[in-house]
Amino acid sequence: MDKVLRLTKNEFNKLIYGGKIIKSPSSTSVVYEIGNGLILKDLKDESIKEYVSEEDMNYSEEQLLKFSDINSKLYYFIKGVIYVDNELEAGIMKKCEGHLLTMIDPLSVNITLLTKAVDRFNKATIDISKKHIKGFDMKYNFMYDGYNFGAIDTNEYDFSNLSEDEIYKSNIGYFNSEIAEFLVDFYFKKFVNQTKELNDMYNSLIGLELINVNEFIILLGKKLSEYCDKKVIYLEDAKMIAEENENLVYPLCPIYRLRKDRKKQTF
Repeated sequence: MDKVLRLTKNEFNKLIYGGKIIKSPSSTSVVYEIGNGLILKDLKDESIKEYVSEEDMNYSEEQLLKFSDINSKLYYFIKGVIYVDNELEAGIMKKCEGHLLTMIDPLSVNITLLTKAVDRFNKATIDISKKHIKGFDMKYNFMYDGYNFGAIDTNEYDFSNLSEDEIYKSNIGYFNSEIAEFLVDFYFKKFVNQTKELNDMYNSLIGLELINVNEFIILLGKKLSEYCDKKVIYLEDAKMIAEENENLVYPLCPIYRLRKDRKKQTF
């Protein structure tokens, strides 16, 4: 794929109108699926002006392509840019499969598959941290398909002069806290609050302290299994506990359920 593509306005419109919109206007972009496993992020769509100033919509080619040579299967970086009538308009990147964590029903999660996916994402985070890449605006920008996580909206990431360890702690901390919220806040908050060991670990994760989130996931599965007097494989196996939660606060609608019957490549 060429790093720089120059199109006329008509050619650009034909490209996006032939694609499928997969993300409505937000504070940064409108996203289209354009085929061949690629997505286009329109950074200059008129609808974005509702959220940010025109000045904040201006990106440089250097800024958008700074990670284009970084090979990561789980961090989705812009690989090319599009100029429309000589004005920088959009970025192109690989499509991340799955849904945002905030849109997934936690009860559809397989605990074992989740821990394996966390391990793979942790390794990917170590890799980018060694390259001194520090995330920005990471919260609520993690996707999951039941097998792999993906970090999206990475165009605000930057290189950092901090140590590799400091960068890693920052990068993984936001991921860990979102995993904890995802698993607990909607269905199991009351149960976790009443279990001191789980509650202490949960609060540490939410506070961005560096602890192993898989230890929390495994302990949560163990405690749920003990309470239900059966092995909890999917969180829905502990639905009797979920129904006791008094304050349902998460996730937003619509809620997607992860499929049980689909095989997926893992890295």
